[in-house]
Amino acid sequence: MRLCALMTMVVIVLLDQVSKMTVLAYFPQIGSGRVLIPYLINLLHVQNAGAAWGMLQGRQVLLISCAVAALVWMVFSMRRTFLQLPFGWLTWGLLSGGIIGNLIDRVWRRIVIDFIDLNFINFPTFNIADAAISIGVVILIITQWLHDRTTARDHTKC
Repeated sequence: MRLCALMTMVVIVLLDQVSKMTVLAYFPQIGSGRVLIPYLINLLHVQNAGAAWGMLQGRQVLLISCAVAALVWMVFSMRRTFLQLPFGWLTWGLLSGGIIGNLIDRVWRRIVIDFIDLNFINFPTFNIADAAISIGVVILIITQWLHDRTTARDHTKC
């Protein structure tokens, strides 16, 4: 399971960084892009010096520190927390890969490259790392809830 988690993390980091380099190569100007699927999804070069929805703009040291702290916690809690849950390896890989993907941007570029623009809803532009983190959080919440329900039910039996 650890190998699956690590492989998932590596795949997310690679997909994230390659996609960001591709966006920078094809759409070097901030705000440039292309319609991918009309009325649904655009590729749009956006740079974010903050966190989700532009919060904490310019607070790179704080954001880098939080990312490193989260990664340290994830490494030390992999077996105790994540691998105890169904699909915990996937959750760990998505979360750690997403954190590392955006951390690379924050350290290397001093900003995060976003490019997936959902045209059909009013939602901030995001990237593969952001999507991996969001999906990982949803899976973690659901699997932890199911795990807690099962554990509570087992403890109430005679």
